[in-house]
Parts: sequence; structure tokens; C-alpha cells
Amino acid sequence: MYKKILLCGAVALIVPFMATGCELKKSSSQGNKEVNVGEQAFKVYNVKYLDKDVTPGKKFDYKDLDTTEKPKITTTTGCALYGMDHVYTYKDIEIVTNIDDTDKSETVYSVYFITDKVATPEGIKIGSTVDELVQALGDNYDEFNGTYTFTGQGVYITIQTKKNVVT
Repeated sequence: MYKKILLCGAVALIVPFMATGCELKKSSSQGNKEVNVGEQAFKVYNVKYLDKDVTPGKKFDYKDLDTTEKPKITTTTGCALYGMDHVYTYKDIEIVTNIDDTDKSETVYSVYFITDKVATPEGIKIGSTVDELVQALGDNYDEFNGTYTFTGQGVYITIQTKKNVVT
């Protein structure tokens, strides 16, 4: 069984590691910033994979990714939204999209980091310590049984740890 990091939209399930930013050798990430909603500031999380914006809530077409790696594509019943989902599994990352019934376009719902070769723009990845996690993302989080949740604008990061190490 492999470990995963998940990047999700506002409606998401808690899994081993949810995040919304990643970097690979061939990818780049936008700097995360804060926006104010009422009196509360929320961090804006972004994720790019192979220079394609795969932030939850964005439209997605796997053919736009510049990669020689063909993803394993699975179609499944939509979990938290409606209709059907596509799951695109690559070696280091998995992208889940919801399929719009009317025009068949796809919107990113969640992104899982599978290996330690992907990281958030802040540098958090599988194997990072809890101290590194809090230093990078701040102390505005909820923690329960080793699961840390950081809330952003429309997206949140949930990171599961074991023995103070990101899993």
C-alpha cells in the first residue's frame, strides 16, 4: 500500500495528506497568498503539475499535460459531488475530476500526492516533520489524532502524520 497526499476543494474527505500545491522537477507552483473574507484571512493554495494548473475547482483535460507518462484512467461514481468522476493516476500524483453531465468538461476535485517527489509550494511532502509543517504553513490549524487541517480560500490542506512525520 502506498501513501498519498490529497489536494481538495471545499467539499473533501479526510485522507492521509491533502494539500493544494505541488512541485516536481518539471513543474512550477504559484506562490500562495492570503485573501480576506469578511474579517477572516484565508490562505489561497495553488497546485501545478507539469506546468498545468490542477488546483481544485479548475477545469482539467489530461491531454494538456506535457508528459510521456500515460495515466491510468478510472471512471467512478462521483463521491461528494454528483455524476461521475475520472481518476488520473500517474507515478507520483493522482488527480480526481468531476465530469459535468451537460458538456462533459472536467473540474478538478482533489489531488493526491503519492510519493515524496511532490511537495507543496512551501516544501511540505511525505517525510517532512510536524515542526517543518507548522513552520511552513503556520500555527492556524486544527489537529486530531495526528491529522492537521489548514483551511484556505475554497480549498483546504489535511495532512496526516505518524510519530511526528508526514505520511
